[in-house]
Amino acid sequence: MRPKIALDINGGDRAPRVNIEAVSLIARNHPEVEIIGVGKTPRWKYDFKLIPEDNSVKTGIMLVKKGEADAFVSAGDTGKIVA
Repeated sequence: MRPKIALDINGGDRAPRVNIEAVSLIARNHPEVEIIGVGKTPRWKYDFKLIPEDNSVKTGIMLVKKGEADAFVSAGDTGKIVA
């Protein structure tokens, strides 16, 4: 079974462009991992599953809590993530 990793598209100083590029690169080069992008993004074709949500941190954490993702990664505000 492939591990599922939810990644915050909106987190970080250069989001969403840099995060979308990184997630696409991971999805193309590591087919053994299922990537789930979480967050509002411009509309174009993606190499990964996308869940378009305004609150990407809350949604990513809920995916892990529900067992729909094995991990959540964000370059965003640490305080918001651990709260």
